[in-house]
Amino acid sequence: MAFRLARALAVFRDEINSRWPTRDHASDGWIGDAAHASRGSDHNPWVKDSAGVGVVRAYDIDAGAGANTEIGLWIAEHVRTLGRTGHPALGAGSYVISARRIASPASGWAWRTYTGSNPHTSHTHVSVSLAAGGYDSLQGWGIANGGGPSPAPAPGGRPIIRHGSRGDAVREAQQRLGVHGFNPGGADGVFGARTLDATKRFQGARGLASDGVIGARTWGALLAAPPAPPAPAPVPGQRPTVRRGSKGPAVSELQRILNVWYPALPRLATDGDFGPATEARVKHMQRAAGLAADGVAGPATWRRLLGG
Repeated sequence: MAFRLARALAVFRDEINSRWPTRDHASDGWIGDAAHASRGSDHNPWVKDSAGVGVVRAYDIDAGAGANTEIGLWIAEHVRTLGRTGHPALGAGSYVISARRIASPASGWAWRTYTGSNPHTSHTHVSVSLAAGGYDSLQGWGIANGGGPSPAPAPGGRPIIRHGSRGDAVREAQQRLGVHGFNPGGADGVFGARTLDATKRFQGARGLASDGVIGARTWGALLAAPPAPPAPAPVPGQRPTVRRGSKGPAVSELQRILNVWYPALPRLATDGDFGPATEARVKHMQRAAGLAADGVAGPATWRRLLGG
């Protein structure tokens, strides 16, 4: 069957690529795989245009290295704002999913908890309108030359929050605190005692005033990518080169380190068996680190993983 990408999403994709030409594309995608084809996903071309060609109305944009970080979060919030202001591509049938949250016309473009099996922490998903005038709209998205991360995000539009605050902004702050390794006790949208403590510890670690109030400077630090984990003690040169099909302690160590690097992605089994999931995670890390993404953990990859 003939199919194509919705024209509105082609404009969306091109603006993102223009703004961040060197970003990671590992989790990008639009046409669904076999898993998508087995269910009612917008990645499938089930909507037909006037010529009978299937139209894919969904696009996934890689969020950046590790968790759903600066680019993905900014795009999600930008799309949500466009939905609230009436962008033609964001009519009935459209939505955005990011970091376990979903917003759509049905909720007035307010964030609510997303309970699907994929938490969308490695990418941000955008689906456009069911109507042809929406999914094929050529109106710009204000991304290529708009505000936001270039690549580091500004916290523009996020409110000042403190102990006692509630809502989506608190939930996002809690998620970001967790990504940075400061456990706020869950992302429930309530700025309680544990979130206050985590905020003060985070501020102290980043050289900010430890007042527990999340304003512009703290938002900026929260939305930045977390620092790389400390290097383990062993010498990188002692690690053997491992690749798909390898087994043993070196593979287990590799899997453990990758889980530390990417705490918000699905955890790899530390079973010492270098399978397709481990290979995909190695490639993801290599792309983000500017290495050849061959999926082979050789000396250069080990040195970067171990902090060399």
